Amino acid sequence: KQYGRAEEYYRQAADLRPQLAGPRTGLGMLQLRLGNEAEGRKLLDAAFKLDPFNVRVSNSRKVLDHLAKYETVETAHYLLRFDPLTDKLLAAGLADYLEEIHAELKTKTKMFCYSLNDPDEKHPNINICPICMGHPGTLPIINEEAVKKVIMVGLALHGEIPEFSQFDRKNYFYPDLPKGYQISQYKHPLVSGGYLKIFDKKIKITRVHLEEDTGRLIHDKEAGSSLVDFNRAGVPLMELVTEPDFRSGEEVKKFGEELQKILRYLKASDANMEKGQMRVEVNISLREQPTTNNQQPTTDLGTKVEIKNINSFKFAADAVDYETKRQAEILEKGEKIKQETRGWNEFKKETFSQRSKEEAHDYRYFPEPDLPPLNLSREMVEELRAKLPELPEIKRQRFLKEYRLEQDIIAILVREKPLADYFEEVVSELKQHDK
Repeated sequence: KQYGRAEEYYRQAADLRPQLAGPRTGLGMLQLRLGNEAEGRKLLDAAFKLDPFNVRVSNSRKVLDHLAKYETVETAHYLLRFDPLTDKLLAAGLADYLEEIHAELKTKTKMFCYSLNDPDEKHPNINICPICMGHPGTLPIINEEAVKKVIMVGLALHGEIPEFSQFDRKNYFYPDLPKGYQISQYKHPLVSGGYLKIFDKKIKITRVHLEEDTGRLIHDKEAGSSLVDFNRAGVPLMELVTEPDFRSGEEVKKFGEELQKILRYLKASDANMEKGQMRVEVNISLREQPTTNNQQPTTDLGTKVEIKNINSFKFAADAVDYETKRQAEILEKGEKIKQETRGWNEFKKETFSQRSKEEAHDYRYFPEPDLPPLNLSREMVEELRAKLPELPEIKRQRFLKEYRLEQDIIAILVREKPLADYFEEVVSELKQHDK
């Protein structure tokens, strides 16, 4: 009787909203449970064509691959989930993830000097000068183009642009940091708040700020030494920090992919992960489970573990899933999570400890004495808002309405702006030809 009611509901929803994949996914899974595998497969295939990037759709299709091995749909579907302990934490809302994404900005020169910003330069230590090398007596100057690009990113993400912003000095030592400190932003970033929508869910953004990148270390294992290439030192670097709104590695992956499209549409960054122009860091914390049925889960975040410098969205999703399981097992034993920075081994598919995690006070932030504060006029902000292009989500909606394309075709076209523009040029030419 319940299955009959559910089937009626899903069919009504599919008829009412034929462009949505959800009703067909639910109806397809229902048919599988009723033993109608052919009908279920047909419905899931149709749902996949409507929305190939929907997590529920793709997971439901994977059930079909397991049916050959296992007798029931329930068994097949369970194997797609996390191990029971991790899944229990996720279901209870006790796992929190936030994402930090760094993107090198596409500017002609570096952030605080006139050295070229050329990511394709192969020869080491060519694009350097006394300013980006931190020589005594040199003074930085702010790259206006980089500031405007970050503001446009903030506007595209529905963030607030303050009238006052300033740069701060972040003090730490590392061989690839020529000054012995990094010019960054702490209390007054260029962008506050905002959100990015994925899977019909808004991921809130805490801040977007501007800083300078470090140099690049090249390790020679045979010689037992390391070399430093300072071509990258001083390149404008945007850092975006989200709220802990993610609940799965798949959401982390989708957010990064969507942000990458936006950066490319804005021409703010090429965001090429293979070249290191976009790097992902994920913070993972698990809250302790209630000890009794009447006890409410704590709202305080658990001990934070950061996984740094991940150069692939898939690796970021894998790292989240692995680290969630690792921490869950530690808490289950009654042990404490150690606050630390970890790396991701893409070959072993596991995280590894790098160092204990620093706090903000360890960096001894203070206002950068060699740079004036930024006063951002409302006129300039509105001028930049007027220059915003049609962004990926709006373009997807328009392509669906105007051209009536299937969702998987739209996803391919919108992935790269030049391809979407070329498609529309071809359509325009054909329309002119038909006239």
